[in-house]
Amino acid sequence: MKARPNSGKTYINPCRLRSIHPPQYHMARILDGAHDIHLENTTFIATKNYVVHNAAFSTSPLKELEPRISAGAMHNSLERCDAPKCHPETRVAVQEELFSWIVEGDNDPEPKKITWVTGPAGTGKTAIMGTLADRCHKGGLLAGCFFFSSTSTSSNRRTSTALIPTLAYQLSQHDESLKGVIANALEGDPIIFKKDLRAQMETLVLKPLREVQQWIDFSSWPKVIIIDGLDECEAEQFHYVKAVPGRKPAEQRTNQDAQEEILKVLEEARSDPAFPFRILVASRPERVFRLFFDPAQRTVPFASVVLDEKYNPDTDIALFLEAKFKEIRRKYRLAASWPPQNAIPTLVKNASGQFVYASTVVRFISEGRNGNPQVLLDIALRLKPTGTATVNPFAHLDALYSQILCSSPDPDLVVSWLWFMKIWAGQDDRDDKPPPAHFVNFMLETFEGEADHLLGDVHSLVKVPPLEDLQAPYDFYHKTLFDFLDDIYRSGPFYLVYTLRCNFFWEKYLAVIRDERWRVKDDNFRRGSAHNDLLSRYFHFHPFSSMPPLSRGSANFDVPAAGVEWWYHMARIFDGAHDVHLEHTTFITAKNYVVHHAAFSTSPLKELETRISAGAMHNSLERCDAPKCHPETRVAVQEELFSWIVEGDNDPEPKRITWVTGPAGTGKTAIMGTLADRCHKGGLLAACFFFSSTSTSSDRRTSTALIPTLAYQLSQHDESLKGAMLNALEGDPIIFKKNMRAQMETLVLKPLREVQERIEPSSWPKVIIIDGLDECEAEQFHHVKAVPDRKPAEPRTKQDAQEEILKVLEEAQSNPAFPFRILVASRPERIFRLFFDPEQRNMPFASVVLDEKYKPNADITLFLEAKFKEIRRKYKLTTSWPPKTAIPTLVKNASGQFVYASTVVRFLSEARNGNPHVLLNIALKLKATDTGVNPFAHLDALYTQILRSSPDPKLVVKWLWFTNIWILNTGKPAAAHLVNFILETFEGEADHLLGDVHSLVKVPPLEDLQAPYAFYHKSLFDFLDDISRSGPFYLGYRLRSDFVCEKYMAVVRDKCFKLGEADQSLLSHYFHFRLFPPAPFYMTGPSMSDFDLPAANVEWWVRATAFHRNSQSLDYAFNVPMVPVHAAMQAMAKYHPAGL
Repeated sequence: MKARPNSGKTYINPCRLRSIHPPQYHMARILDGAHDIHLENTTFIATKNYVVHNAAFSTSPLKELEPRISAGAMHNSLERCDAPKCHPETRVAVQEELFSWIVEGDNDPEPKKITWVTGPAGTGKTAIMGTLADRCHKGGLLAGCFFFSSTSTSSNRRTSTALIPTLAYQLSQHDESLKGVIANALEGDPIIFKKDLRAQMETLVLKPLREVQQWIDFSSWPKVIIIDGLDECEAEQFHYVKAVPGRKPAEQRTNQDAQEEILKVLEEARSDPAFPFRILVASRPERVFRLFFDPAQRTVPFASVVLDEKYNPDTDIALFLEAKFKEIRRKYRLAASWPPQNAIPTLVKNASGQFVYASTVVRFISEGRNGNPQVLLDIALRLKPTGTATVNPFAHLDALYSQILCSSPDPDLVVSWLWFMKIWAGQDDRDDKPPPAHFVNFMLETFEGEADHLLGDVHSLVKVPPLEDLQAPYDFYHKTLFDFLDDIYRSGPFYLVYTLRCNFFWEKYLAVIRDERWRVKDDNFRRGSAHNDLLSRYFHFHPFSSMPPLSRGSANFDVPAAGVEWWYHMARIFDGAHDVHLEHTTFITAKNYVVHHAAFSTSPLKELETRISAGAMHNSLERCDAPKCHPETRVAVQEELFSWIVEGDNDPEPKRITWVTGPAGTGKTAIMGTLADRCHKGGLLAACFFFSSTSTSSDRRTSTALIPTLAYQLSQHDESLKGAMLNALEGDPIIFKKNMRAQMETLVLKPLREVQERIEPSSWPKVIIIDGLDECEAEQFHHVKAVPDRKPAEPRTKQDAQEEILKVLEEAQSNPAFPFRILVASRPERIFRLFFDPEQRNMPFASVVLDEKYKPNADITLFLEAKFKEIRRKYKLTTSWPPKTAIPTLVKNASGQFVYASTVVRFLSEARNGNPHVLLNIALKLKATDTGVNPFAHLDALYTQILRSSPDPKLVVKWLWFTNIWILNTGKPAAAHLVNFILETFEGEADHLLGDVHSLVKVPPLEDLQAPYAFYHKSLFDFLDDISRSGPFYLGYRLRSDFVCEKYMAVVRDKCFKLGEADQSLLSHYFHFRLFPPAPFYMTGPSMSDFDLPAANVEWWVRATAFHRNSQSLDYAFNVPMVPVHAAMQAMAKYHPAGL
């Protein structure tokens, strides 16, 4: 039975099944006894009113191509912005050989149209292909490319589905006539994407090329198509592959089938006279490729490049080690004589041509917990392999792996942990991202802190996220670790047979079922819904059928009756069904359900508008109360920067980029904001972007909107430039899926080149201002867990994102068509110090350090004098106030930090007691500790005094953390009244508690029910999060989490039915998705009673966790492969007497 489609969705109304049965029974009975079911994009709805509005509007045929491509598979995609590239001056020989074949291959005695690049794991194939693609793109030689990746979060980079559409799209960008012919082909065969690769190649590539070849000179065209990682291409299943009564099952399609199909299609294409391109394919030397490229099997010749000793990998590895050891010297301030002269040659010899050995040695030395590079280097040099390189080319790598494992307190147990992570990654193929490390710890730890104890010395094998990063997973650096562990001859005592790996895996799973999942009153809730959702999702799709036979009688595998009940309910969802295929399916119970389907064509410039961050502009509504320089302050630094903007070309050595830096509180954002306003008024501001890690707009916290926002602002200055950008957007509608370098080229540099001849440069604005670049966070584009036989992707760091921006800006300012200066402001973090280090850069940069040179004390004095004058007026004080010594003392205490001065002013003017005389005396008498070590010592003393003025200082710190965690995790602040509702234990507690800390927290008036709490400066949490600074007010992460969880449970228990619908939605969104994933909540002692939960509230809690899934208040939602609702808790839920 195949359900009839209705605008892409099928709806079955199960209302008639309702009687006295609970909801989970109805859901179980929907498909009771059904078979041969194939449902796509299906929604099951029980509802009173159901309305569907459909509107379809015709679009250009080429628009149909865009959603079929894999933008992430292109060499310059946003997803591949931190993909591996060859280290400078390495892999030169192989790159030159391949480049020469691309450019001059037709001159060979026997020209070959396809070259296969191969080599085992760790030989740098993807780095070579990526570097070569960039080089060919710059030289106009790259016709198209596709980078497969088994670790990509984009499924269309893991299969062949998007290969031909992606190549066709890239080819269409080279010529307008070819683009038109491809559009005609799409219009003539609208179901082409449902045909096989051969048909797609013919319709979308070969036929269009034949039509245009008569009027295109292909000698001027690009030369090569690059396809990398073809061995990572996975097979899609188009048939049922298990037996059905009376029917022969289809044979399962393998990865090798998909890979061979691609090879054959490429071979046929290169033999077509209309196909002018060479094809470069890279893969591991797996059997399907060895057979296909075997000269004895092929009538048409192919070239092959094997990454072996011919290409001198030893020289490349030596260059790599020299560069990395230089970094280690800087990091640990070692003498120039380190490492010893014989160290690098010895390591190069041990590497046996494998880069993976060299990179593992570097991590072993630089990331060891003991942290003594000399000791660790000596250990690495003295390691003796058990075998010989002639028998095992990985002998030295194996010895290194063994040494690292031996450094763990329990090597055998750490191997079991590694296999647990590997099995999870290998089986959980339906999930779109790996579980966080904290969740793995929750599954495996037998005591708190065991993960750090066990894994602390194996960081060179496993990427362990920092404790405060509660979203990141564990990540393996290279698949050769499991090649080693899975080979008894190589790993020896560390070898764990398959049965023991699985026993450990299932023992831990059943321990969770037995000991954790079913204690509703404490453990189940303190662990949090995300843990249980993830468990139910994973173990539902990978049940006991995949478990090998276990020894009888093991107590570790006993399952209580509750577990059986849970499995029974899961089984009843499709009781008696078989051959069920569900894609993107949702089960819904709702009062009203309305669906609107509409597709409208929009102006490309409108598309740009949706991609910008309006809040990041200097004059945005979001920045209406952003800090600005007080009148007559920061005059010197502003004038220096303004003079550089206006007259910088007259300098003896003109510099196009200036970096403004200084520690927290030195007024960088205030200076940049004031300067942006001044430049805007004078017609000098070309564009700006103000990053903010505390912004409620996520697009101000990442780089995604940076280039579109700059381009949008530039388009406002000139109509011809706006038109050029419009053409650029029409020509490349997926530009927003490409990386920043490509976006800068398409949206800024190319349009500027087109209009530069008809625009007078002197009439243009002068400067682009980018502030708070250190607050730019990273986005993740890959799975960072291990995939069978694949190297996992490394999590992208904020430093990666920041460096990418710096490099794009550097390239832009060196382009002749780019007429603007660039002003960048950030804290002096390591990534910026290295980038702007004069010894590291060929291009000159200017830097402005906000230190004593710019007389911050004079500015702070002016600021205090003006503010004290306002306080005198407000409180009708005499002109003798403040005492003459007061302002000089406060200026000295400020240590050049404006944040101290502004906090003192708020402390005097906004305190509840409101006696400026008394409060000023308190501020002046505060004694700071460690002034020589801590430049914020006086600020810390002031923060401490303000917190102590609260009736309950420790409780107010918890409130502050609760509010801050909410903002950081949900991406938007909650209304103050909602925070009060959650936290207050008696009416008026918020005012009682926060009344004396108004100088730290902006508290909205009682009548404003929409305004949130806001913090004046991020240095408050720098203080609270540092135990050496905040002392008794320090609250560890566990205690913060305990407090948040306790308050959530109190809301569920006592207040859940007093909330309005909007607040319920916000609560469920926050607590389900943002609170529980960050940490397992370990509660001890008498406070455990705070987490008891009456059974009557179980259903409300289940519903609340699913509430955010749909604005129509879903009861239950199953969105394959995500299962957002606790299957277990759903099964045990009782109806709440009050209803939802």
